[in-house]
Amino acid sequence: MTRVLVAGNLMVKYVDQYFPSRRGLSVSVAAHRGIRIEHLLSMIADKLASFDVVIVHVGTNNTVDSVNMCMDKYRQLAQGIIESNPMLHVAFSAILPRGQNRYRQGEEQLCDVCHLNDHYRNVNAALAQLCLERGFTILDSLVDSWPGFLSRDGVHPSRLGNKVLADFLYREACALSTQLERRHIQQSYKESKASAWSGWARQEHFSINLEVDFPALGMHAVQYSPAVGGPSAAPAPVW
Repeated sequence: MTRVLVAGNLMVKYVDQYFPSRRGLSVSVAAHRGIRIEHLLSMIADKLASFDVVIVHVGTNNTVDSVNMCMDKYRQLAQGIIESNPMLHVAFSAILPRGQNRYRQGEEQLCDVCHLNDHYRNVNAALAQLCLERGFTILDSLVDSWPGFLSRDGVHPSRLGNKVLADFLYREACALSTQLERRHIQQSYKESKASAWSGWARQEHFSINLEVDFPALGMHAVQYSPAVGGPSAAPAPVW
């Protein structure tokens, strides 16, 4: 069974109630209110040994950090996760954009939201590049359609948004599980093939060392020795 941990901020708190049960896949959620990138590892480190995949959804609360600062923190987080469990596959869920707070109207607020979403977009682009370089997985296909699933505060998902986010995360968890299973099958095949080749090579080496020139069964070589001062002597067999 593939075990997946979805870890992050309050955005993922309610998604597990929408996860279907599927044989061969277990998805758990660890949600922490107001969590920042640099604080997540300490909250989940004791859980990581029990999982095969971790999907990280964090970064929304690092609004004052530059793109470079965010990337440094993402790298440290990923490194800490791998050090805790070297067998874990790491996936990063992109930061989802914010919407306008419908409890507070105003042009200034709209400008702030646009500026913040531009920042998120730049962070997501850098995060995708990091994943490409380090062999992690980036999950970013929900970003463009997400604003339609926000609650009135423009930050947290609506009830429908929770279901959409849950469907998205579970679908990605299923895809990652399938990839890992295929990778394990391929690795097992390579190892069994290498083991068979090694055994054949040892057997072949052993057979070659046993090859000695013996006469065929039922045959013997004959050596003729001319007699000294007399007729030819009878042939003497040599065994």
